[in-house]
Amino acid sequence: MSELTYSEIFADPENTYRLAMERVPRARDAEFIAIRELLSLGEVSTLVDIPAGGGYLKQHLPKHIHYTGLEFSHGFSHGNNLVKHCTEASLPLANESQSAVVSLAAAHHLENRSAFYTEVARILEPKGCFILADVEQSSKIDWFLNTFVNQWNSQGHHGRFLDRKEESDTLRDCGFETEFTRRDFFWRFEDRSQMLSFARQLFRLDLNPSDNELLSALERLGISEEQDQTRLLWSLCCFIAQKSSRN
Repeated sequence: MSELTYSEIFADPENTYRLAMERVPRARDAEFIAIRELLSLGEVSTLVDIPAGGGYLKQHLPKHIHYTGLEFSHGFSHGNNLVKHCTEASLPLANESQSAVVSLAAAHHLENRSAFYTEVARILEPKGCFILADVEQSSKIDWFLNTFVNQWNSQGHHGRFLDRKEESDTLRDCGFETEFTRRDFFWRFEDRSQMLSFARQLFRLDLNPSDNELLSALERLGISEEQDQTRLLWSLCCFIAQKSSRN
């Protein structure tokens, strides 16, 4: 069976990822805030979130920023006024029309990242900012997604996660100057039961691991209890890429 593309993975209008985010909408607040903090917000007037999922980042941005959510999958864009459908290599925006672009936790499923990065460079204004954040290659989360989720999701999971040098080189070739950083944060839940239900839906664990099997996998990432909340440690590597003056 061939590997599924991003658009195929999330094609169902009732995709479980979207359902998880709707049922526990505040679980990943710290993740979106971490991404917001990488932006020089005073210099951002227009921002593209791509792929935007359900447009979750928008509520964490200042009101003065004009937000555009673009999505590669109809499973998120169908019936959602916050996002519009597009393809990876053809973004429906004018040249040099945006001051910032964010791509959060999805690049590992894209078919041709170079083509996507080139399109991002095209729509960014001179010295515009591109925030690329995703799972780092060979990290604990790489193991969780490409081993545990791959075992218990009937679609499998074969993400091509980010390597610092490789991605920096690719971004440079596509017209960017980059800085690299990592961000650790907690997903937050009312209790362990809510955390397990969220993980089952978000990662589409339709082959039904037991609660103990799922809990054991999540404990490898890091679970803690604080102020009547259950917290799951998550981490992303982030490239803060500025459109090169050579473009």
